[in-house]
Amino acid sequence: GYMSGQELWQFFGTFGASWGKGLVLTLCMIFIFGCLFLRLMFATNCDNTVEIVFSANHIWLKKGLNILMPLFLYAVIIVMASGIGALAEQMWGMSAKITAVLFCFLCAAAALSGAKGAAGVFTFIVPVLAIAAVGVSLLIFKLPAQEISVRGNFNQLLPNWQVGAILFAAHNIFGALGMLAPFQPMLQKGTLVRAAAIGTAVLGAIAFFELQALARVPIAAQKELPMLYLAAYLGDGWGVVYAALLFSAMSASALGAMVALKECVRKKWPHKYLSVVILAIFTAFGSILNFSGLIGVIYPLCGYAGIVLLGGIAEHSLRIFIKNENVDF
Repeated sequence: GYMSGQELWQFFGTFGASWGKGLVLTLCMIFIFGCLFLRLMFATNCDNTVEIVFSANHIWLKKGLNILMPLFLYAVIIVMASGIGALAEQMWGMSAKITAVLFCFLCAAAALSGAKGAAGVFTFIVPVLAIAAVGVSLLIFKLPAQEISVRGNFNQLLPNWQVGAILFAAHNIFGALGMLAPFQPMLQKGTLVRAAAIGTAVLGAIAFFELQALARVPIAAQKELPMLYLAAYLGDGWGVVYAALLFSAMSASALGAMVALKECVRKKWPHKYLSVVILAIFTAFGSILNFSGLIGVIYPLCGYAGIVLLGGIAEHSLRIFIKNENVDF
């Protein structure tokens, strides 16, 4: 969603000239809560997301998070599958729904063998895709800038730029929690602020350049994958390269989420193949919805749920501070 341009447009671009203020608010939140979460990982010496976010007193909130995580994984899969369908339709005129459904079944089948390569692919592709996104944006800069105008379809889940900024930060932090926790053993003293600052700076740079590029080619914002449109706008070669990178990143994200969700399902249905069939069917049903529509509903809802997690991070951090459990940032 982030590299496609659709997510950034819905959470920032649709608010016109206020997108800059929203982006600043988002980046401040991501930096502050990123530091707090990394600090909690170090202070608790734990790689379990639930235990890191909530202190021991919040048993029901922990149970709630254990329920929310599988739902979030399901959301990631259907959004990525729908995005791949949109990619196939935008680039080659293929049916978005059929492509998305086929991808769900292939992804479920691939999940049988685990995701040994998914993490490696994701680690390699995302930085390359980020560079490509910034590169496309910079090439678009030769065109004259226009004022970003508000698009017609108003999203009631994102009523103003303040809510949009807060929900964007909350849902991105929500999504990052599960991926960051396993790296707890790799944390080193004195690097927490630097790590959070680098991550925030990269996200901020990508968002800034993409939104500036969309201001120069406003019609791109009307597409399901705005940044893919901009890449193709520069020439067919750019479009194909960007499509390949976007497909790889979306596939790796979906596969990683599918493997994690499969383990959750197998607790209810231990049969190896039955759990995969169930996942393929349920994710296929969700993936037929259009990409921009899913982002406009699922991501804000994840943001609202993420606000509870931000509260947990703040409260747990305060408890540790009161106990004088200092951590070298």
